[in-house]
Amino acid sequence: MDELQADNPDLLPEPEENKFEPPRYDWPPPYILILLLTAILVGSVLGALLAEMICRLNGTTVEMLINSLNIDSPLADRNLSRWVNGAAHIATFTLPALAVAIALYRRRWAPFLAIDKSPDFRYLLAGVLLIVSAFPLVQWLYWVNKTYIPMPEAWRQLESSTQDMVEALLVMNSPGEFWLSIFIVAVLPAIGEELLFRGVLQPQLERWFRQPHLAIAITALVFSIIHFQFEGFLPRFALGVVLGYLAWWSRSLWPAIVAHFAFNGVQVLATFLFAEEIDKAKLEEQSPNLVIVLTSIVVMVAIGQYLKKTNLQRQ
Repeated sequence: MDELQADNPDLLPEPEENKFEPPRYDWPPPYILILLLTAILVGSVLGALLAEMICRLNGTTVEMLINSLNIDSPLADRNLSRWVNGAAHIATFTLPALAVAIALYRRRWAPFLAIDKSPDFRYLLAGVLLIVSAFPLVQWLYWVNKTYIPMPEAWRQLESSTQDMVEALLVMNSPGEFWLSIFIVAVLPAIGEELLFRGVLQPQLERWFRQPHLAIAITALVFSIIHFQFEGFLPRFALGVVLGYLAWWSRSLWPAIVAHFAFNGVQVLATFLFAEEIDKAKLEEQSPNLVIVLTSIVVMVAIGQYLKKTNLQRQ
């Protein structure tokens, strides 16, 4: 046999370095989560330093920018705030998730994050329809959260300052501002937050507890808390649950990324096109029509059942 292999190089065994190495996901979930938390803390510090550096280069500081930012701020300040937020977001969410995946699994980092396969168009479309149909429910939960859940004064002050920044980011007086807002408010969160929460945190909690529903709920809870916008805690938790099930049913991160982008992008587009009408309507202060809310829930359940059934058929 050895002589035959020597005469026929094609029969020689493949060198070890060229052999296909299947993904190994045997790192203990607590270890991965501790590493993720460490990466987030490091990324947060680096993001804060980067944000401060960007501000200093523009003749101000992060504190001065935040304290002065409002809907009447000049274009330069609004755009500076967008870039500062974008840099901080990448450092806090996107880079930690990628760092953990690459550090542990090297060339198999993409399968670990469930972004290695081409997305199924059915899941992408169903995910967008699911998230759009959730808007009435989300609006109702926001109204319930703001109207009936008491909030400490310190939280209200934090909420107020955060809201001022969000409103300033959504002041768009030109197509250029619109596209920059789409990138900062829709594209970056859709990628970074999904990589971290549904790409790393949720699957590891599922492995650890062997309870996917519990993993989805805990991930959604952390997802909502980490935004530090407590008047929107319930709707953001609901959004996290929807995105969590979407990732779980599809076993791919792409539908959740696209749905997350659609949710944020629709709001940016609506604000750009109908800012005055939305401001006059004061939608956040109104109780939505319960018939519309119930219809929203029914449509979401129907789409969810379709996704669940499709996933079972693929197994």
